Amino acid sequence: MEGRYTEYERRINYYETDKMGIVHHSNYIRFFEEARLDMMKKVGLDYFTMEEAGIIIPVLFVDCKYIKALHFDEDIVIQTKLTKYNGIKMEVAYEVYRKESDDISTLLCCLLFLLKDKRVAPYGFAGLAVILLMFCAAAWMLPQETRSIKPHMV
Repeated sequence: MEGRYTEYERRINYYETDKMGIVHHSNYIRFFEEARLDMMKKVGLDYFTMEEAGIIIPVLFVDCKYIKALHFDEDIVIQTKLTKYNGIKMEVAYEVYRKESDDISTLLCCLLFLLKDKRVAPYGFAGLAVILLMFCAAAWMLPQETRSIKPHMV
């Protein structure tokens, strides 16, 4: 992935695979959630902080392209990048790689910032503004990582 991103590493567990030994497609979304939480924690923002401020972030859409299957006991790296933010919605892009290998799958996920009573969090909400400014600023200041493979974001 080009630009600034975080990397999250994990190993595929047996229970995440189907009878063919391939990771079930629904588990990719869980992997991406883990990677997004890791990214947010690395920049100093976790769910506890947001929830204490009265903010929730439901997923609006997920768009995933599966390129190659993952299998039990493989080590993977998920690159996570904040690609858009307009004060209410953010989009996060993901790329999954076998460790030291080629592109596996990509995902674009859009999340909406809401107050706990399901109302859209207003731009003027001071707690939200401070939290998100910290998150976005920290996300853009993450150290630049590089990989020898070429990403295939679609």
